[in-house]
Amino acid sequence: MADDMARSIHGCRPASEAAAAMFVGSRQAKSQEAFSRLAEIREVLHAVQRGVMDERRAIQQIEEIAAGAADRIVRVGHTHRPEIQTTREGEK
Repeated sequence: MADDMARSIHGCRPASEAAAAMFVGSRQAKSQEAFSRLAEIREVLHAVQRGVMDERRAIQQIEEIAAGAADRIVRVGHTHRPEIQTTREGEK
């Protein structure tokens, strides 16, 4: 009831609705960020297919993209940085 009164007086949403909208906006931003990272990886893979970039350089590029994604999206802890395994079984 107080939320309805606040909405009619101030024309604003109650705090719970505002928090939900921020959460949805945050998820959408993260989804867009993840999609752009996938698009970057796709460009790297296409460059390898066209012969413009060698595989080792492509792996480095993809590691950089993944590390950036881990830094911006995952945020597990203050100093935690996920280790990304890039060696293939045949290269060991």
